[in-house]
Amino acid sequence: MTKPFNLEAAKRGDPVVTREGLPVRFLAHEPTFLYTSRVLTVVKGRTNVLFTGEDGTYRTDKVKHPDDLYMATVKRTVYVNVIRSARGELIAEVREKEAEAHRVALDGFMQEGSTYIATAAPVEIEE
Repeated sequence: MTKPFNLEAAKRGDPVVTREGLPVRFLAHEPTFLYTSRVLTVVKGRTNVLFTGEDGTYRTDKVKHPDDLYMATVKRTVYVNVIRSARGELIAEVREKEAEAHRVALDGFMQEGSTYIATAAPVEIEE
């Protein structure tokens, strides 16, 4: 899964890929260049510079091209505690760190009559 190209994010070093999913290294943004050639990148495994527009498109005629740029999704793991409340509702709480999820579960972060169904279950999410 990819997201639309974001020039500012690319400048910050966020991962960029081509339409085909090949990793791209951002080199420079040159706003004085021709509109279609203002973003300079290198596709992994290639030795030439790829020139695209500021919107990441390789061509201006709206034709999809394998070298169009996108922001890569970033995967990360979060830890989920699943609780069944005293009323029977399922509640999920998400923690960034596994130790924190375990600590919350051990501290009894629940109402009387609630039970934990899962504790610190790792879940990989894409952003």
